[in-house]
Amino acid sequence: MYLLFILLVVLNLLAKFNAYPGMNSKQKLTVIGPTCTQGGHNPLPPSGICPQSNDTFVFPGMHDIPSGQSAIHRWPPWFTVEWDFYFIFDPANIPPYFPIPQGNFTSTRGRTYYDDTTSQGRCMREVYDKRCIPIFFTDVLSVNNNYSCDFLNIGETQTAYLILHDDRPKGAPECCIIGQPFYPPARNFSDQLYIKKNSTIENIDIDWNGLTLEDAGLFLYGFYNKTTIIPHDPIPASRPYVFYMMGAPQIATWMYQKFGDWDPIRKPDRGIWQIPEACQQATVCPEMANDLIKHFKDICQINVAFSTIRRSTVKCGNNEYNQLAYVKDLESFCALFCKENWPQRICKQNFTLQSTPSFPPQLSFVIKNVDLKIDFNDFSSDLKVNTSEIHQVIRLKNKFQNDIKMIKVELLSVEKRDEILENGRIHVNGMCYDVDPYLTLPQVQAPWYSASTSPVINKVDELINKVVEMSQNLERIAKKNDDLEKLMKEKIECDERN
Repeated sequence: MYLLFILLVVLNLLAKFNAYPGMNSKQKLTVIGPTCTQGGHNPLPPSGICPQSNDTFVFPGMHDIPSGQSAIHRWPPWFTVEWDFYFIFDPANIPPYFPIPQGNFTSTRGRTYYDDTTSQGRCMREVYDKRCIPIFFTDVLSVNNNYSCDFLNIGETQTAYLILHDDRPKGAPECCIIGQPFYPPARNFSDQLYIKKNSTIENIDIDWNGLTLEDAGLFLYGFYNKTTIIPHDPIPASRPYVFYMMGAPQIATWMYQKFGDWDPIRKPDRGIWQIPEACQQATVCPEMANDLIKHFKDICQINVAFSTIRRSTVKCGNNEYNQLAYVKDLESFCALFCKENWPQRICKQNFTLQSTPSFPPQLSFVIKNVDLKIDFNDFSSDLKVNTSEIHQVIRLKNKFQNDIKMIKVELLSVEKRDEILENGRIHVNGMCYDVDPYLTLPQVQAPWYSASTSPVINKVDELINKVVEMSQNLERIAKKNDDLEKLMKEKIECDERN
């Protein structure tokens, strides 16, 4: 069960941004998007391998290929391929699928253009006709993926752009940057992928190449085992079969791209690689969560986890919006609650923390039988000296707003609270007090009046029923009268003919 933590952040959209490469910017570039893709979109790390996921993955129907015996696969110098992209909700519905997923899913059609020989370097463009790929975990792009989009990756700028169209979500930009430095995969990208498997699907031999990433899970790319000879390249080309990966869980747990018509002969039109005007001053795509996760991990050595982040413009000024963050666990709440842990800027934008969320009962406990005549300030000070994790000490009151003999203590440490409750008592100023978990009182509303609780409403209801019954009787009488008039008319006409 997710702990609800709402954090209000106002972002200033008038901040100045660094230009992308090629726009005369001499400032040092900040990495945007994934920092490690096993050589697919950016350089390999010094270790030669990206940090892997700790999760265990299942590969239905696949078999391991012995080391050194996997087939070599190469994309052709250029190609166009049509595909169907499926977004599957059930995490237990594990790919691959024959021929399409079962159960609940949504889908879109689209196509990929690739050219390793352009004057702009290696280029790639993916076009999603109706639904964008759900890789955005937060902000305006994460509410759903019911909008079309293009991903344009230009080798010369080492920049990947997200291009949105007229059906984009309200508040989303026409173009933004999702990766930098970020380039299209090389033709031999599968050489760096260390998961090697094969299987037979729909009577087709498939070679699988993949990897796992620490923050993104599993990626697996399937090639037809049989290669294709093309006239303009001496290296046999490998035809793509399927690509699948994990997505944003609030939209799709699995994303499954089934490739169809493949054209490795005709070169994509040069206009496909033209960078739209909206992208000329593009800034980073709104991804508050990833920025915060990276900051807390790198600077504070704390792992924070978000359920989702929602965007709102209620009670905002011009060029401002609010971000409401929902965290998954108490540790994340504690980390974000401390303002000193926060970065100076988020996604290169200025922000202010406007409000403090209410403290969850799961981080509180009560001290019982505390005399009303004690010096409360002295009591609180001694508590905080002995327990540095304390956030606040509060004397509780009854419904008449009179002090009672119970004191609530709020802690910014799950471990410390559990330790105190396990002991069952705490020492303050030389006295020993019993402690209990803090439980919030249920909110009880007065019952609504209904037909079973009000005699007046009973009478009104009875009267209404009688009126309805009378109306139905009148309708039946009117219908019988109409039938009788029709019968009399037909009788008169018959007598006149005779």
